[in-house]
Amino acid sequence: MGRHVQEDQGRRYGCLDVLSSCFKQPPQSRSPSPDTPNARPARAHSPETKPSHSDIPLPTANVPEEASFAVLNPSDTSASLNGNDPSLQPHDQPSPDVQQVSGLWAEAFQGLDKEYKKSISANVSFIHDNPAEQLMALVRDREDNFKDHSAKITIGGREILWRDCATRVISLLSATVDIGIQFAPSPGPVVWSALKVLLNAHASGCESLTVIFGCADRALCLMNRGAIYEQVYLQSRPEEDLDACAKDLRNALINAYQKSLEIMDYARTQLRDGRAASRFFEALWDPQKAKDKLNELQEAETSLQETVTACNVKKQHLQNEKSLRLLKRLEKPLRYIDEKVSKLLTEMGDHELFRTLDFICKIHIGNQHRAMTLDKTKGTGEWLSQRKEFREWEDSSSSNILWLTGKVGAGKSVLTSGIIDRYLVNQNNQGDINEADSNVDEGFAFFYYSKNNKDVTDDPVTNVLRSFLRQLAQVPHYANGIFDDLASLCRKMEKSQQAFTPDLCRDKILTLVNALPRTILVLDSLDELEPQHMQEIISFFVNLVNTSERPVKIFVSSRFTTDIYNEVNKANNKPMRMDIAAKNQGDIKRFVLERTMRIDCRWRNEEVRGEVVEKISRDANGMFRWAFMQIDQLIKYHSPEDVKERLGRLPEGLTAAYDELYAKPGSHDEIYLQRAVKWVMHAYVPLSTEELLAAVQLGLADEHDDLVSLTKSRRLSEQTLESICRYLIVKNYRGKWVFPHASVQEYFVKKHNALTNHIARIELAKLSLLVLIEKYQYRYPRRFSDMYQLHGDRTVYWPDPVYPLGSYVSQYWVPQIRNIQGVPGGNKQISKLLKRFMISPDNLCHSTLEYRRWLKSVGSPDGTGHLNRDLFVFWELALAENPAFWIVALGITLDEKEWAETCLKLSLEELPQHGLDTLSLAARYGRAELCVSLIKLGSNPKRILPSNTSALDQAIEMGNITSVKALLEHGADPNADTARRPLCQAVLYSDMIKLLLEHGALPDAICSNCRFKYALEAAAYYKSRDGAEMLINAGATVDLRLDGEYDTPLMAAVHSGSLDIAKLLIKHGADVNIKPEPSQYGGVLGAAFCGRRAVELIPYLIEEAGADPNRIIEDLRERNPQGDLGLGPEAISEWLFFKNYLNPEEVKGLDYNASPNALGPLIRTARERFARR
Repeated sequence: MGRHVQEDQGRRYGCLDVLSSCFKQPPQSRSPSPDTPNARPARAHSPETKPSHSDIPLPTANVPEEASFAVLNPSDTSASLNGNDPSLQPHDQPSPDVQQVSGLWAEAFQGLDKEYKKSISANVSFIHDNPAEQLMALVRDREDNFKDHSAKITIGGREILWRDCATRVISLLSATVDIGIQFAPSPGPVVWSALKVLLNAHASGCESLTVIFGCADRALCLMNRGAIYEQVYLQSRPEEDLDACAKDLRNALINAYQKSLEIMDYARTQLRDGRAASRFFEALWDPQKAKDKLNELQEAETSLQETVTACNVKKQHLQNEKSLRLLKRLEKPLRYIDEKVSKLLTEMGDHELFRTLDFICKIHIGNQHRAMTLDKTKGTGEWLSQRKEFREWEDSSSSNILWLTGKVGAGKSVLTSGIIDRYLVNQNNQGDINEADSNVDEGFAFFYYSKNNKDVTDDPVTNVLRSFLRQLAQVPHYANGIFDDLASLCRKMEKSQQAFTPDLCRDKILTLVNALPRTILVLDSLDELEPQHMQEIISFFVNLVNTSERPVKIFVSSRFTTDIYNEVNKANNKPMRMDIAAKNQGDIKRFVLERTMRIDCRWRNEEVRGEVVEKISRDANGMFRWAFMQIDQLIKYHSPEDVKERLGRLPEGLTAAYDELYAKPGSHDEIYLQRAVKWVMHAYVPLSTEELLAAVQLGLADEHDDLVSLTKSRRLSEQTLESICRYLIVKNYRGKWVFPHASVQEYFVKKHNALTNHIARIELAKLSLLVLIEKYQYRYPRRFSDMYQLHGDRTVYWPDPVYPLGSYVSQYWVPQIRNIQGVPGGNKQISKLLKRFMISPDNLCHSTLEYRRWLKSVGSPDGTGHLNRDLFVFWELALAENPAFWIVALGITLDEKEWAETCLKLSLEELPQHGLDTLSLAARYGRAELCVSLIKLGSNPKRILPSNTSALDQAIEMGNITSVKALLEHGADPNADTARRPLCQAVLYSDMIKLLLEHGALPDAICSNCRFKYALEAAAYYKSRDGAEMLINAGATVDLRLDGEYDTPLMAAVHSGSLDIAKLLIKHGADVNIKPEPSQYGGVLGAAFCGRRAVELIPYLIEEAGADPNRIIEDLRERNPQGDLGLGPEAISEWLFFKNYLNPEEVKGLDYNASPNALGPLIRTARERFARR
């Protein structure tokens, strides 16, 4: 929402710019503490907690106004009039409740218009009646009245998500509850009553309702801010005891409070006039158009902020720790709450929860953040969250993108870490999440992208999206809760060995974004992605912004590039950009000062330190990285004279600084540095010290017949290696060697390209193969411990570098070989070495001793090889000693490798123990190009293997769309009757469904061996709306009656808990009263009652879709299905009786033991109702 802003010392403030954090109420068993974060109203139920039988059993019940405000009676106000003064009119004097308010809000009330005072007085409630809870219920009712309206409204070219305005008001009311508990004086009934009058005002549409919520938002912001200002600066003292500064603040608060009350009344009156309401709506969202009362409020807020700033300057020395903490909280963001989220979650035990989350993504983002914040100076980047652009991005009720730009070395990642800290749930010193602070229902996910993280760079788009999905799967409020639909999908995917694809991740993230009250996504170093990957990520962000129905806030950091600029500007809401430029100079100065104070510099004295701080801060030109290197070098000097001399010849810019560090050309140091750069640049994962020390010893020597051999230099000490690589390659917090900053990697790419290009990659691939050959030429390869030998009384290190590096190479030579196959000349240069390692010289279908020893090593129980299991499932190939299957699994192309082509040609029909031929294996691992080559060599794309699968099945199962396309284009059967029909397997992947249908797949093809008898039933069960819609449009029969687990797609949908799919099927003619026989559930209502989310589906099926409620008993009376009965059968049973859809007297007499798993909850509920009577 647009907010008024004010110029003050180069910074701009608005109503929400100084919005207080949500202060959480401490548990009732504890005494209130000003340090306790926000309290929030208690939730009715945690995920999967059943309501008691005394609760109102309405799954979607609205709270009526008379229930919400039962204590608000006009008689309360009339009784307060002073009957002894005949000159006093009723509207001249407020009720006793208003008179009893001792505070600034009461004084503000006295200055209001008489009619408005009368209106407020008529709605005053008593404080003990919990007015905030009542107003929350009123907000929810008003929002629910417009639930069928579009999620977005447009003003001034910007899309506004009006429901977010309601969520903000509820979240602010939750904060205000705690303000009233912790601080005195409380706002009193004046404000509650004024808010009730406003929230009950006439609203002709979403725009009018947004005006109401927007004005309430501003009033609550001021209420929360004012409570803190009164506590910190006024401390409840009478006016005569205040000094001049405090009196000015008191008057400014009263004025702001009065203008806030007036704007609520003004909005209410403006809403009666359509044209005036429209103008007011625009002005509320665009401060530049503010007039009349809105302008007066903005001026009052401006005056208040100026007065607070003055008070802060004059009284800063008097503020205690408590006051400072309270003021600090004003800078924190509003944390969103939404009770609806709990209904979408399911509770899991720790083990099951961690397993589910790891199935989504295993990347540990906590380690990323820890590494980034390890040495960050306190206070760095605090200016960023005070900027106008940031406040508008954070507070607006729109989905939008904020792009932080800066040159190389400017500290973008450090600033981004501060934004991440802003939204992370706080932890205490023991690492435990504070229970009160965790009461947040919004989604938050972040990711630091780095080319150093090779576990991510192999498939960056998928890894980033999977990490986002994992983080959004939970909200802080429920430590063991996870979104039910996502957890169910993970179980099904794990069972069928399906993987998350980028498209599936995008779809599920959008689903979660639309379920959460607000979502914040942060991505650092966007520009480090390859161009095509960067475009995919930005397109995903833009699509989220354009299509989400709840606000999604996206923060990205990168250097400015035209490509990124063009892509982000495709968002409907214009993205905001903040450039660091020289704005971080204060951060750099703070860092340099803190560094010189913390480290015991031999030359340290006030004069020299002052010169160092000023010189480096000024010459850094906004480059954190440059400042770090210069101060780190200066610290090592001994005398002040040397320090001053160095200050006179500081390098200009990062490139010059790196040139200064680079080893002397032609020296042996340069050779070692170059080798280290190559390995750090191209290693699949960062190397340990022992591995890198071994790697820099190795070189290549040419031999006859285009072969090469290893050369071995002398071993360096760790200290020598550190000296050669200083600041260019360093050990990270895990002891692994990496480039310390993206600018270092960029320096080598631009100035020393021979170390980073494809020629260097080919060199490392050759070295890796030679290390493998030498390591496994022995029958029993030496372990690391074998490299130490006892000589007399000394233990001497055995200097052969093959063995420390051998374990790394054994694990990661595969991706190194695959990565160079696409570079010019790569295949030709490694072909002979690869053959030498893999293929027996006597028989092309037999492997070498070295290869078999490697194979045995990587599969051994002691894990000496630690093969990267993400490349392929090792058990499938563990006994496949024919190298043909490894050629396929490893992704070795046939280009320039006649030996490989011959090996495959001789093995086309062979079936090893894992049961897959070479074509099926190639399809499974996504080797589309190899699939085509194998078909050309003679493989049959229509072949159904003895295990009742096919190459097409394997490609679909693993989500490999390129393989699916290649196979279909070369003759694969889209209707093959294997264990599961291709369409039935592909229901989670809409792009595959489209491809299969285009190649002749029959939407009603029957699966003879599958639990789902045809594709539409599977799509309904897996909640694939896009898939179901595509199948229906292609001609699938919605009520095809089959002898399957769920009988019809509608029964599969309601049992799995998909209201969306159920509505789709019914829209296309599915029969809600169908009677399939034989049937496990008897009918649609029977399946819904025994399935997930019965409390949502059964009311819809009965009240909107026309299902006969008596069918529940008819469907389940003689059946005993194994259903998931833990998610609400008692609640829906209570609802069925409450709504008189079933007669409890008839139900209680049913035979209880006949159907213990189905009708038991219904019968028990009926009997309990009679027992309560």
